[in-house]
Amino acid sequence: MADGDDLQQRLRRDALHSVLWWTLLVIAFASVLMTSLAVSPDDLASGRIVLSPQCPTQLLWHRPCPTCGMTRGFAALGHGRWSEALSYNRGSPVAFAACVAALLFGAGGLVRSIGSYRRVSSRRAA
Repeated sequence: MADGDDLQQRLRRDALHSVLWWTLLVIAFASVLMTSLAVSPDDLASGRIVLSPQCPTQLLWHRPCPTCGMTRGFAALGHGRWSEALSYNRGSPVAFAACVAALLFGAGGLVRSIGSYRRVSSRRAA
């Protein structure tokens, strides 16, 4: 009987870890997307708000790296300014869509892991 209890505890712990990891994933991508909604691209372009340090590639070699302009592009997309986002970084719409997809995927994983945790927890009570 002790082996069954140990297995049950291990299943509960693993399910709880899954809930925590999915929660962290959702928080990370939700934070990125909420920031793009809250911060105006004009504030970023003018320097009133600074979300990231200056690009080291730009500083050292005076050339933009592939991610230069991504923060301003995300902010522009968060405000519905598609053409402006493309002017900051042509890859920003793809990265923004990937963030949205990752958030949705993470939310689905979180819902499934919560359900799994509840099932494992209810077996112990029964």
